[in-house]
Amino acid sequence: MKKFRFLLVMSLLALVISCGDTSPKVEERTVELSSSSLTEKGYFDGLLYYKIISNNPPEAEVLCDTREFNKDAVFVPTWLKIGFKKYKVTRIGERAFEGCTGLTSVDIPNSVTSIGWGAFSGCTGLTSIDIPNSVTSIDENAFEDCTDLISINISNNVTSIGGWTFRRCSSLISIEIPNGVTSIGWSSFEGCTNLTSIKIPNSVKSIYNYAFGYCTGLTSVEIPNSVTYIDHNAFKYCSGLTSVHIKCNNPPMTGIDCFLPEIQTLYVPVGTKSKYARLSPWNTFQNIVEE
Repeated sequence: MKKFRFLLVMSLLALVISCGDTSPKVEERTVELSSSSLTEKGYFDGLLYYKIISNNPPEAEVLCDTREFNKDAVFVPTWLKIGFKKYKVTRIGERAFEGCTGLTSVDIPNSVTSIGWGAFSGCTGLTSIDIPNSVTSIDENAFEDCTDLISINISNNVTSIGGWTFRRCSSLISIEIPNGVTSIGWSSFEGCTNLTSIKIPNSVKSIYNYAFGYCTGLTSVEIPNSVTYIDHNAFKYCSGLTSVHIKCNNPPMTGIDCFLPEIQTLYVPVGTKSKYARLSPWNTFQNIVEE
């Protein structure tokens, strides 16, 4: 009887654990090729090219011939198998899908850790993309001129957003920058004219030149107390911006013209109004209000 009760309890426990596990199961896809598939551009599977970037550990990156690519969807594999050796696909290569205007869907596996320079630049058909938590770096110009991109989920493990990364993504409405990003690069979101809200996490220390320049849809922005430097023109030509909420007890160092002088109200922490009133560009705001 005791043995029966023990088995019954263990069975019920296993059932509870199984039912409680709601984490997504990521399908691992493997592309198997022979050595005869090697070309000047890499191993070719009829659609994508794969370049070996490391033998120890065995890793590869994925690319395409943008002049011939005419698919609307891409499923990046997790593994590349050449003969008996397997390579993990860890990188979307430089300019991998640049100018693939018909591309509307990209499935990036959890094996990918970096997205190369200009990887999806000019992919005007992309409307949304999910970047898995395995990705730690997004290089410059990665999504520049993706004019139909409305939403993007950025990996929580990304620590920096490179220059020009989302420049002129004019359909982007909102962006939540992951907590862990320490700098927002030059012109990262410049010309995102439909961007109405941004969430800058408390990990960001630097906001660089034209990071949000020409974001004419922005009406308000909150700058966390972690920020120590705002570069010149960081929020230049944000003509819809009427208020800035800054949480820094000490005014950050700034470059020239980081804000338009026409902005109406600067909100600062209680007890710091006099500090901001003495320094440019903070003293160019029409009103300084403690909150």
